[in-house]
Amino acid sequence: MNNLRTLFFTLLVLSLAACKNKQQSKNAGNPDTLQTTVITDKVQHDTDDPAIWINPVDASKSLIIGTDKDKDGALYAFDLSGKIVKRVGNIQRPNNVDIAYGMTLNSKKIDIAVTTEREANKIRIFTLPDLQAIDNGGIDVFVNEQDRAQWVLPCTRGLRIKPFLPLSVVSLDHRTGIYGNMS
Repeated sequence: MNNLRTLFFTLLVLSLAACKNKQQSKNAGNPDTLQTTVITDKVQHDTDDPAIWINPVDASKSLIIGTDKDKDGALYAFDLSGKIVKRVGNIQRPNNVDIAYGMTLNSKKIDIAVTTEREANKIRIFTLPDLQAIDNGGIDVFVNEQDRAQWVLPCTRGLRIKPFLPLSVVSLDHRTGIYGNMS
């Protein structure tokens, strides 16, 4: 249990560091402030929305999955030392990353990372740890929406695993509140 607590705390610190740039914080050295121990490699635009995938076989091989938010954005996998180990590009403004463990695909258990591709109004699904797309280029969402204003762009709010259903549920919204679920 103590090892799990230590791993959780380490991954929490690393996930916070994934969103931090390389500049020194005004709180550096302040004993009342959580200090950064690892800073991830710089990406092209804006590192954001990390999720942590804990490797079920070897926790030291766990990954931080994060987005690079821009029209020519990407999904990144960082190792626990903050180094980029995988990049999936050509994702139009990815937003939020959610992780699900033990999903079944072709009778095989896999772990997945899910993100929205906001500019394309799609949900993107990738296997872990290799970040291979398994969504045939994305799953369309909000297809019948007329207004393409900022608030219409999809934003995931989490995966809810329903063991009695054949699929998971992805909660989406328009950034203004829960809009609907996709199963």
